[in-house]
Amino acid sequence: MDAGKSEREKSSRLKRCEGDREDDPIRDGFNRHCVNYAPLDEALLSRFIKDYKASLSRGPEGSAIELKYLAMLPALEGLIARRILLNYRADTNVVQRLLPPPLQVEEHRGYAIVGVCLIRLERLRPRGIPGSLGVSSENMAHRVAIRYPTAQGNRPGVLIWRRETDQKLIELLGGRIFPGVYHHARFDVSEDEQRLAMCVCTRNGEADVSFTAGLGQDWNPSASFPTLTDASEFFRNGDCGFSCSVDGERLEGMQMRTQSWNVAPLAVESQQCLFYLDPKRFPTGSVEFDCALIMRGLPHEWHEITDVPELASVHR
Repeated sequence: MDAGKSEREKSSRLKRCEGDREDDPIRDGFNRHCVNYAPLDEALLSRFIKDYKASLSRGPEGSAIELKYLAMLPALEGLIARRILLNYRADTNVVQRLLPPPLQVEEHRGYAIVGVCLIRLERLRPRGIPGSLGVSSENMAHRVAIRYPTAQGNRPGVLIWRRETDQKLIELLGGRIFPGVYHHARFDVSEDEQRLAMCVCTRNGEADVSFTAGLGQDWNPSASFPTLTDASEFFRNGDCGFSCSVDGERLEGMQMRTQSWNVAPLAVESQQCLFYLDPKRFPTGSVEFDCALIMRGLPHEWHEITDVPELASVHR
């Protein structure tokens, strides 16, 4: 198959999650049940790691590894070395049009809260595997706070429009042995005791992000979050994240569980996020920068959300 055509088809499928077409298949995807994946087979994981290491020695051509023998992992664990949340307040009606039903905007003080999560993960590996075998990566997610239906009623979460990573292994396995499809990006990070600067260069420059900020500053009240506690609790409640599956036909979810929770203000001096500057998604004036937070040194786990089929069945 023509490589360009294949890439265009994949891009088209993934864009369905934005829900900007009335006949969007992802809307109907809530009427289907997700696959119940088999538990991790340690022998197959060992085989994969061996094949992956061998592929690295063969150069770029060797990265196409057979993945069909891999099962979805039930849980991952690692360390959040650094997590930055760049938060924007947006027009709720504009954002709602970008969500597939039955997801609803989580309105907060009259706004939809969208943003970028920039997270450095270290020692990430299947739960129970020694930390020395884990991988480290810089990652980015464009996301929005939502409410989604469960058997116990609506609860808060986030919808992730797109993800980026600098780690080829994460890009390769995302959507295959853990939920979440990733694109490759270059991350440039500069940090000392007082300042932090990041620049993320994405494929075709379509979702580039850059910012500079001061560390160790007091909280500056914003239109959405008058106190640091208010901001901390809002984002703590959004621990369940949903995104488009690798085939673009349904949603998958993961829950982030941390052993502790602490956030600090980040005093942003300059920032640019091209995704939210795209007038096709966000008309001029419909989104504004609000605030930023930083977290460090948090042991955590990622768990596949198993009630996604129940979420789908609510709207049969």
